[in-house]
Amino acid sequence: TIYANFEWRSAIRKKVRLSEVLLDKPEINVIFHTDGGSNWPTTAPRKDKKKRGLDLIISKVDCDNMTVVVDQKRVPLKFSVTDLETYVEYDYKAHNYAAPTSFKNGLLKIQNFEIFRFDLKSEYRIISDRVAFERLFILSNRSKFYFAGDMYNLKDPFFDFHFHSRISIDQAKQMLRLGPEMSGAGNFRGIYKGTFARFRLQGHGDFKNFIFYSLPIDNANFDLDMTDNWLNVNNIRASMFDGSYTGTFSIAPLKGISVYNADAK
Repeated sequence: TIYANFEWRSAIRKKVRLSEVLLDKPEINVIFHTDGGSNWPTTAPRKDKKKRGLDLIISKVDCDNMTVVVDQKRVPLKFSVTDLETYVEYDYKAHNYAAPTSFKNGLLKIQNFEIFRFDLKSEYRIISDRVAFERLFILSNRSKFYFAGDMYNLKDPFFDFHFHSRISIDQAKQMLRLGPEMSGAGNFRGIYKGTFARFRLQGHGDFKNFIFYSLPIDNANFDLDMTDNWLNVNNIRASMFDGSYTGTFSIAPLKGISVYNADAK
């Protein structure tokens, strides 16, 4: 069920203005055919190059109990945003679609993963089966992520992103429902390649004044190399208890019975 407050005057000017959109228990079905196509409609460029693209502004979007079905796999999610703005137009020189999109006060919950009270700013191009993000910024009052890169294959998205971030450990614990007792904040810069299920994340972190369980750490720099199956933290340089320490840390595998290895000097 969809409820929407629509402004007809703006539609006449080829601008869509909605004050509120409420979706109650919507279900989206995505079917991929064996020939490589899907049931999603394709969009062709306008023959009249003088016509503008889609200009959309929605003051409030609230989607409750939504289900996305991808090849018979059901994924429940919930989201809401305010001040959603997007503009999609075909670039006749580059032969692709340009689409800046932004919103505020985002809430997204997918199964046990939850992001809340964040703003999004993005500029991207839709190039056949690839989405090229010139920028994808996810910003909250405590954590900020600045991404750029490409996403391939809608059926099983593959990401090739580089990013830098300011991370609140407390907020990350809430979003990912992490068990270890941790608090504090720090910076992390890295590269993410892979899908949600199979990936490799490599980068460098710099955290200050944080707590791991009951251990206070003044400062820690480290190199991280992580996949969906193992975690290696190398070149750790930490300051605590008026002293300096170096070391390494690893976990493998991350699922099932894990083996922990640590070395400190």
